[in-house]
Amino acid sequence: MSVVSIIVPCYNHGSFLAESLESIRAQTWPAWECIVVDDGSTDASFEVATRFQAADSRVRVIRQANQGMSSARNAGLRDCQGEYVFFLDADDLIHREALAWLTSAARGEKRLALMGSCSFTTHPDADAYARQMPRATVQMLPDLLRDNLAPIHCFLSRRSDVVEAHGFDEALYGCEDWALWLRLALLGVEAEVVPRIGAYYRKQTRSMSTDTVRMLSGAIAVQLSGYAALVRGDGCVDSCERPHLLKTAAAAMRLNVICLSGALFRHGERQLASHFLRLEGDLNRLLGRRTTPGLAALHARYRCWRYPVRQTTPMVLDGTRKLLAELRAALKES
Repeated sequence: MSVVSIIVPCYNHGSFLAESLESIRAQTWPAWECIVVDDGSTDASFEVATRFQAADSRVRVIRQANQGMSSARNAGLRDCQGEYVFFLDADDLIHREALAWLTSAARGEKRLALMGSCSFTTHPDADAYARQMPRATVQMLPDLLRDNLAPIHCFLSRRSDVVEAHGFDEALYGCEDWALWLRLALLGVEAEVVPRIGAYYRKQTRSMSTDTVRMLSGAIAVQLSGYAALVRGDGCVDSCERPHLLKTAAAAMRLNVICLSGALFRHGERQLASHFLRLEGDLNRLLGRRTTPGLAALHARYRCWRYPVRQTTPMVLDGTRKLLAELRAALKES
């Protein structure tokens, strides 16, 4: 029976961690190990984790200074020994059959399993709150150039593939899991979809995903990395497919650039918003289209105002300015 290494990064989620670990211990698939990486928590997270370590030999605890979610996941990845890896955040839950479903789907030629739906409720029996994924099958590379496929706890990957893809990019400040799946797709990894509700995402008002500027900047950074890899000729991509994939990435970036300019405008960063909007024109020309004039017209067309605004941070804005320079440079080379 293949061992699944479950990596749980934790930063100040001591009030949720026990429930998450209990959902792991309830698995019907018994061949698992769990590595909890305490990323410099200042609450009771480490005490909760060590209590589970004492009760179950399959649980191990690593403690490090606070370095961020990607660093914590990479630390767990270096320490784990299973054939497969599964990433569960410390405030989320999985169905008791989740590992059994995913390991069954991962056997065979396809090297990654993906649960077809997840729920945004904290109660595993409340399937009425499920968020269904858009399709029963996926085409990894084109789909991932457009958008992330699912939250991180919907995926089961072969550890060797994740190591070959260099784990999580610690320089990214959002969408690091999406970036990993995209690198796996460039390596030729395909996914088998499990049409089950098996992951339970605890959406909190102060979670990272509520920072619209951060998430849209992260999305563009991921799409840009895929675009640049295709321009360089990286990965297992047929040369006849490359032009279509480049246009797919450019079209997806264009939409996110418009939405990011709207979010920046609403934050009062009007000059930065206008700089991104000029890049929308460059992306439009790359796609062989005429530029749509006017910030207000673009925002209205793409309903940018639907995004809730939570005040972002100076660090995120600095990262967004760096992203602007990187996007400009990449488009000049195209």
